[in-house]
Amino acid sequence: MTTYATTDQPQAKTLIPTFIGDLNGISQPLVNARDLHKFLGVETRFDTWVNRRIEEYQFAETLDFTVTLKNERLDRGIFGKRDVAVKNYHLSLDMAKELSMVERNDKGRQARRYFIACEKALIDSSLSIPDLHHMLIQDENSKLKQALLNARSDYKTIKLMYDVGLTNQQIAGAVGLNRSTVEKRLHTMRDLQLIGYDRGTAEIDIPVTPTDSQVKQLQQQQLALALSSTGA
Repeated sequence: MTTYATTDQPQAKTLIPTFIGDLNGISQPLVNARDLHKFLGVETRFDTWVNRRIEEYQFAETLDFTVTLKNERLDRGIFGKRDVAVKNYHLSLDMAKELSMVERNDKGRQARRYFIACEKALIDSSLSIPDLHHMLIQDENSKLKQALLNARSDYKTIKLMYDVGLTNQQIAGAVGLNRSTVEKRLHTMRDLQLIGYDRGTAEIDIPVTPTDSQVKQLQQQQLALALSSTGA
């Protein structure tokens, strides 16, 4: 059974509440889709909107979101107030960012930038979300980039393979993830400015699923390139 602790981000003006919950076996900040729907000002009815987006963008339950039922006492018109089971969707920050982006309006862009700042706040809790937002805009976050890579070994591994030119399918085979998961992580890494949009070029022939020795060869190759670029 999944449990949730309601711990909103304390340092900033909260545009959209976040809380800590369990998703895909990882404790992480989550967003109630109803709060996001309200902030974005979507005119479509909530259940229609969220189910349409899930189907359209192929979000996966337990990986991108989780569903809970909560009894709420609602006004049912002439029938008076009744206890009704309300379905809530708790979203990962990645999913919340994507839903914000596809609205293609100022509210969506504002929400997406806010969620990016929330992600950065997880790495350096000494900085407030407004400070992080400023650093994001000013591109003054090289220390935060390194902190994130150090904290997330999976990001570091994926970045290494991306930088030498492996395809998403090759990266997926090497790290033991499916391709869609790798693509979502690359999307997040671009948001955090850990990688750009231009992939490097691999100097060795890599099959779809690299072996441990080939991955090690890539690591040695990347180290050699790094040393040569610093004149060491």
